[in-house]
Amino acid sequence: MAIVVGYVPTETGFLAVTEAEREAASLGVPIVIVNVIGPEGFVKPTAADERTLDAVVADLQAKGTPHRLHQVNSTDSPAEVLLATAAAENAKLIVLGLHRRSRLQKALLGSTAQTVLREATCPVLTVPNVDD
Repeated sequence: MAIVVGYVPTETGFLAVTEAEREAASLGVPIVIVNVIGPEGFVKPTAADERTLDAVVADLQAKGTPHRLHQVNSTDSPAEVLLATAAAENAKLIVLGLHRRSRLQKALLGSTAQTVLREATCPVLTVPNVDD
C-alpha cells in the first residue's frame, strides 16, 4: 500500500508531494511519486527533469520519508498512468495538484484531475493551484 502523487515541476506539484508526505506519515505507508513524460519529451512543462526530481527525492530522504519514484515515458495519458500506478500499488490515496484551464482547453484536451476523480477506486485529494 502507498500514497500515489502526481508530480509536475511547479509550486503546486511540490505542494502535492508535501500533502502526500503528510498523509503517508499519518497512515504509515510510503509515497510513490509519478511523473509522466509524454511523446513531446522534456519540452512539455509537466515533464520533470533529473535535477528537479533529484531535489524532491533529496528533500524526502532528508526527512526520512519512505518513497519511490515512478517516472514514465508513455503515450498513455497522465490520468491513465496515475490510475494504473494506483492500482498496482494498492493505493490508499491519490494526491493531485490542480491547475487552471479554460473551458475550451478542458473540452479539447480533457483533464487529468477530472479523469482521476471519475475513475479512481480510492480516495483522491486535490491540492489547489498556487502557481499564479
